[in-house]
This record gives sequence, C-alpha cells and structure tokens, in this order.
Amino acid sequence: MPVSRTKQRFSGGRSRRSCRRSPRRASGLGSASSPSRSAVDLRRQSPDPSSPRWPISLGERRRRRSAHGRCRHRDVDPHFAHLAEGNARQARKRVAADVLMRDDAGRVLLVDPTYKEGWDLPGGMVEANESPRSGALRELDEELGLAPTLGRPLVIEWVGAHGPWDDQIVFVFDGGVILDAEATNIQIRDPEIAAWRFFEVDAARGEMREHIGRRLRAAAESLETGSTHYLERDG
Repeated sequence: MPVSRTKQRFSGGRSRRSCRRSPRRASGLGSASSPSRSAVDLRRQSPDPSSPRWPISLGERRRRRSAHGRCRHRDVDPHFAHLAEGNARQARKRVAADVLMRDDAGRVLLVDPTYKEGWDLPGGMVEANESPRSGALRELDEELGLAPTLGRPLVIEWVGAHGPWDDQIVFVFDGGVILDAEATNIQIRDPEIAAWRFFEVDAARGEMREHIGRRLRAAAESLETGSTHYLERDG
C-alpha cells in the first residue's frame, strides 16, 4: 500500500514526520463489500478475558490430545499451576545409592569399576523419579545379579560440585550378610565392573580413593552403633 509523508506542526515550532496510508490504487483489491486495509483499525485490541486466547500462566491449562489427534485445553487447579512453575525453577539434586554387604566373617563386598581408579561399594546413580532404595536395588541387580533386602541408611553424604558435576547426595544402605551359598552365585553382569571381592574394612580403605574410604568407615561405624552418619564433602 502506498505511503505518503506529511509534516505536522506543533506549538513548539518543531515538526515531526508522520505516515498515513493512501488508498490502494490497484483495481480489484478493495470494494464496498470488502473495505480496504486503510479502513481497518490496526490498533491492538484490548484482550477479552472470556476469550480462549486470553493469556494464561504456565500450567493453568494443559494441552491434551484427543483420540482424533486434535489438541484441546483442560482447566486445572491453579494451585497445581503455581507448584508446576516452582518445580521448574527449583534446584534438582543428583542422587547416588550404594550398599554395604558383608560375608559371614564381616568382610565387606567391593567392586572394581573399569571407568575410575580404586575399588568401590556396589551401587550407582539413581534415575529420575526413582527412590534411592529402588535405585540401589536396581544397580545391585544390574551389576552382580544380587537382590538383597535393604535395611536402613548407614550414611547420607552431601558432595559439593566438582569438575563438570553439580552437587549430589549419596546414600549407603545396609545390605545385610551374604551367605557363602549366595556368594557363589554372584555374576558380573555390567561391563563397567571388572571384578568383585570381599575385603576387611581396614584393608579395603587402602584400596579406595580417600573420600570413599571415609564413607566406608562411617558406614561400618553406623553398623556398630545403630546410628546413621551424615557427612558433607566439598567437591
């Protein structure tokens, strides 16, 4: 659409350029029944709260796909919408879960990971929306084919951010005693595990990285005292 420029004079003697749209000259683009664009009010219209296009907060309505593949909106509790916004902003913690298991002689079961130095307690990272206890059981099954009944947490340790990793929380659960018959059925199922072995606690600490050795010692003390140790370690 052609645009013409005019000058408007103001009381201060200054002028500014203004633009106005001229009627379209091309034939067939405007008619009495189809007004030209210049006749349309292009100003932003005030939103109508009753309109389905009225802006809504995150989570106020959930998009849902019907059986025919179409999307529709479903009103939800505003309180849940508020919680959803908060959940999206709050910190998420990584969680690991290990297990302390012993043989009849009191020696502890350790594994030798292929991807890091030193021996470690069996266990690993907990998956999203998985409880620490469930994560520990899953890791034991995946690594060694074990399915013990887990007891209470012996250690809960916060580990600060280090390297590329954010902070995390580590649980060590009581895995009970492995009988000799059960030990003979241990099978390495995970390629990340090179070997497994029973160690005396003091000897095991010499085969571990220092911070894991401290965690093992705290877990062993918790077994003796019936308590749970809480630890913190900077990355």
